[in-house]
Amino acid sequence: MGFFDDLNVRAFVSGLVYSVLSEVFGRILDKPVAVYYAPVLVPFVPGKLTFVMMGEFVNGDRIAAMDRLAEILCICGMIALAILLVETAFRIFGDMKKKSLRER
Repeated sequence: MGFFDDLNVRAFVSGLVYSVLSEVFGRILDKPVAVYYAPVLVPFVPGKLTFVMMGEFVNGDRIAAMDRLAEILCICGMIALAILLVETAFRIFGDMKKKSLRER
């Protein structure tokens, strides 16, 4: 994704994209959305940063390790925020659709 320079923005946009696709395919194929989240989330987990952080902890560089930990938590938080926003939007639109069908 060469469009965004910041790693957090990349994580948020990626989270939005796969959340929307998971919600859409979950509804099309009548499956739980969680089925689609698990295989997609694995590549987004910052494994390299976690590996580097553990190396810094082992070598005694606690400040750099805490900096990496903060970066990992920001990335995971952005992914979680994207999932939450998309899920909330789909739930609101679904409730609006059900409400309009009941009024007919």
